Amino acid sequence: PRAKLLAFVGVAMTSIVSLNLSLMLNHVGFYQLAKLLQIPTVCLLEMVFFGRKVSAKMAQAIAVVMFGVGVATVQETSMNFWGTVVALIGVLATSAQQILVSKLQSEYAISSNDLLGRTAPLMAAAMLTIGPFLDQLLTGSFITEYYWSTESATFLIASCLLAIWVNISQYMCIGTFSALSFQVIGHVKTVFIFFFGWLIFSIPITINNVL
Repeated sequence: PRAKLLAFVGVAMTSIVSLNLSLMLNHVGFYQLAKLLQIPTVCLLEMVFFGRKVSAKMAQAIAVVMFGVGVATVQETSMNFWGTVVALIGVLATSAQQILVSKLQSEYAISSNDLLGRTAPLMAAAMLTIGPFLDQLLTGSFITEYYWSTESATFLIASCLLAIWVNISQYMCIGTFSALSFQVIGHVKTVFIFFFGWLIFSIPITINNVL
């Protein structure tokens, strides 16, 4: 139904905007800490709205994952009012969006690619419409004022292509498992971030990263 598609697009846009804005307003440590809150938020939302319960063993496993990722990624945190507000909005919107991906696929018996095909054009159109004006509001300059080089255009295209694959894998993973499982699996990327950071950029791996 169009109403549910538009509602989903609204939630997804809120997630995208708030996460990027949170990274602008907050220290990286607080941003990572806020992302960790998505796991218990997904649990809470599913329990409140769908009556789903988390077993004791699953809760213990989630606690271990959150503790490990927190030790590895959260180094220094600093808070400010608007940054905290935006971060909380991002946590709620992102958690809700992932739950809706699972809910819509199961409710209407559609595949992940079908759902992505129906929602992606609407999301792209909406972001292309409001994105430049929102960017101008935040940075003080319009997109046409940006100096485009071959390097920047290449990175933009590469970023878009990677985003497509991220979205495809996200919808497939949530459709196959659940929003909660996706949150836990998603933190596996932390290991790859440390590995490729060391391999490509020679970023040292600390004892906290190993733990």
